[in-house]
Amino acid sequence: MGWSRSRSDAELLAASVGDRDAFAAFYRRYERMILAYLRRRAGDPELAADLCAETFAAALVGAVGYRAQHESAAPWLFGIARNVLSTSLR
Repeated sequence: MGWSRSRSDAELLAASVGDRDAFAAFYRRYERMILAYLRRRAGDPELAADLCAETFAAALVGAVGYRAQHESAAPWLFGIARNVLSTSLR
């Protein structure tokens, strides 16, 4: 199934449990923002890329339990990125 830009984050995350194309669309929507966020905070591009991958892996695992509280899943995803970063800095 093709996933257009018109699908909400909640729809993409709900569908991603059984459809990798849905999660790929969600990933493409946020990858640059998450990577930029992690680059600014980690200061190391390679570390930021690794943390970005970990963030999206955690988002994929957590997608089944995602409950939309906002129109966008960005706050949820940035929360995951912040936690991944904090864990790596310990």
